[in-house]
Amino acid sequence: MRTSMYSILCIVIRCGALAVALNALAGLWRVVDLVVAGEVLNGGSISTLLTGTLFLVMATVLLALLLWLFPGPLARLATGRSSQQVFESPISAAELQWIAVSVVGVLTVLDALLGLYTWIAEGMSRPDARVIGDEYHRQRMLDISYYVVKIVLGLAFTLGAKGLTGFLHRIRHGAQPPVSQITQPSDGADH
Repeated sequence: MRTSMYSILCIVIRCGALAVALNALAGLWRVVDLVVAGEVLNGGSISTLLTGTLFLVMATVLLALLLWLFPGPLARLATGRSSQQVFESPISAAELQWIAVSVVGVLTVLDALLGLYTWIAEGMSRPDARVIGDEYHRQRMLDISYYVVKIVLGLAFTLGAKGLTGFLHRIRHGAQPPVSQITQPSDGADH
């Protein structure tokens, strides 16, 4: 596969957009908790809080979608004159996208594991947690469920990268199969 620095940066920008969308979707778990808890915080209404949270999540997903669909302007801005520098690799474009989606999934899992580690360390550093009360424990359970959802999403992207890449290809190009086979040079024997 021959590609340019511009194309590689477009792939990286799309990976970042995917990571941003994954984090926003994992944050929807907090909205579910607000609905289940049904509490009014600081005198505000639950509908206002839910509307604001959903607006932020949807705005983040919309931004990620725009970055996914239009990575070009940002890639051009980042590359400048080196945007046409050519790279050659035996990896096909479909395989490169599988790798990129898998990397986003792995980074999401690692980020969640780091957050979970921090969560555990914070819990161990508070010997008086039993005294704090039910709200503290509810918040702690919300935090751990957020990290579990993030780990599951990351594993789904890591293990389902090939299927997701095929799905994205079908959305973009219709029923054409992605070019995943590396074309071998002819040895001249078939002339």
